[in-house]
Amino acid sequence: MGGSDQINEKECTGASMRSAIESMLLELKNVTVDMLNLNLEEDEGLYKLSQFQMQQQHLTYLIDQEREISDQYSDGDKKILLECQQLQEQVQQQLLQYKDQLTVYLQRISIGKTIHHAYSKTFVQTDGFFIDKQK
Repeated sequence: MGGSDQINEKECTGASMRSAIESMLLELKNVTVDMLNLNLEEDEGLYKLSQFQMQQQHLTYLIDQEREISDQYSDGDKKILLECQQLQEQVQQQLLQYKDQLTVYLQRISIGKTIHHAYSKTFVQTDGFFIDKQK
């Protein structure tokens, strides 16, 4: 009777581990979806991006801790992981596009400053009279 109690205890622990990992993976997926839906052109969007990235790191750490206890991901966990990876790739693409937009914007500003300085030279004019001493 004692042996079957140990097996059932291990199965229950494994099931609760699975649900813990699964819930963290689902939360990670939700955070990644939220990142994908951000409007990065707003200051609040950039702040939220930073918050979501920290949340992702924390969840990844917790998932890794749980993974040390249980050796394998279930098929459901693997599916969620694949979805997270695909979503994260979309986030990366979105961030690269935003970076490219900012680069173009900064180049335009730089060109504008260069043109402004080229045509706005200040002329030095001295007030007064010129006296020739050799006369």
